[in-house]
Amino acid sequence: MYKRFIQLQWKESTRSTMWQKNVVANIFIGFFILLMFIYLLALGILVDVIIREIYPDDNPVAVFNGFLIYYLLIDMVIRFYLQPMGSFSVETFLHLPIKKSTVVNFVVLKTVPSVFNILPLLVFIPFAIKSVSVEYSVLQAWVWFASLLILIFFNNFFVGYLKRQLSGKPKVVGIFALLLALIMFMDYFNVFSLSEISSDLFGYILESPLLIVVPFGLLTGIYIVNFRFLRSRLYPEEISVKKQRKMDSLGNISYLKSLGKTGSIIALELKLIWRNKRTRTIVYMAPLFLLYGFFFYPQEMYSDGFFFLIFVGVFMTGGMMLNYVNYAFAYESN
Repeated sequence: MYKRFIQLQWKESTRSTMWQKNVVANIFIGFFILLMFIYLLALGILVDVIIREIYPDDNPVAVFNGFLIYYLLIDMVIRFYLQPMGSFSVETFLHLPIKKSTVVNFVVLKTVPSVFNILPLLVFIPFAIKSVSVEYSVLQAWVWFASLLILIFFNNFFVGYLKRQLSGKPKVVGIFALLLALIMFMDYFNVFSLSEISSDLFGYILESPLLIVVPFGLLTGIYIVNFRFLRSRLYPEEISVKKQRKMDSLGNISYLKSLGKTGSIIALELKLIWRNKRTRTIVYMAPLFLLYGFFFYPQEMYSDGFFFLIFVGVFMTGGMMLNYVNYAFAYESN
């Protein structure tokens, strides 16, 4: 049955009116994804060398483990804004003699071949072969890699569940991202060390491979939660194909009304920003651009680079504009 679902999904995509329009764009996207594959594979092969140069007195595996929790948390935030949810036209199957559990399992598992699940493997697999298997044993290396793979899939299903629950509340995830940035800076200034906790946790998995049951239990639990959540809504009355109209409060700002025609144009621009997912995401990410200064300004090696510091300042304060202009002409051209 799953094979049939995949065939129907492929036909639905290729027969869409947007398929031919997006062919050229998909070719360019595929080219950049290929470049990203090459860069990440090179990073996976050389990451142990890079770690030894930066931390010559530390164990490369322990240092790498210290960044893994940060990677998983940042991965959650990026997935929430960029990863599409597994959608499927289930309405056409509700009257057919097909088990609902089969349909729900397909919807949940549809996100597994996501690029967010594949790209990290290009770094983790070479590092597991080159470094972890050398420092420990081959069995421990593959248990370490399997635990990371399980946690990546946990992120995949957990973010899918969050997006269905918080699809109308992206501010919650924005607040989570700011808290994560705060934790990173506390770690950077030695106030609180999440990297040490991360290094210890994955070190325990290396020392005791049986602990892989913990991430496996997390994955099983979130899969069951996703399955039950979707199955409870797999009824015709729960599936609405109509979009709800939302009250647009941006056009009712009294200050903009006092500016006359200029204010109405600004209000219209704000509506366009807020109604488009990409530009709305840029608004949420804009405060994070301001945090780049903490990476560069405290470093003594950049203190003499006057023009470089100006560049960082422009990038921090103008990051939103640099990204926004990419989309402005697109929706204003109509």
